[in-house]
Amino acid sequence: MDTLLLLAVGIGAGIVARRILPWTSSDVLAASMAVGILGAFAGAMTGHLIGYREGDPALFVTSALGAMVLAVAFDALSDRGKVT
Repeated sequence: MDTLLLLAVGIGAGIVARRILPWTSSDVLAASMAVGILGAFAGAMTGHLIGYREGDPALFVTSALGAMVLAVAFDALSDRGKVT
């Protein structure tokens, strides 16, 4: 999968993760996007391990799922930005 596409998927997942969780903070947004990028790369590697090849739409799905799962998990476990 193209590196730029993985970056875009990760950034998008980080932004979406920030929108669906109740607290807001700009420093957590940047961290969420970074974690989303890591999740997209991890999801793509998992897809390759499963057997998906470049150009397979399922590889895009695994990278998007990896990005969302990691970004949401990071935001849920993060103490920064929570409303008290």
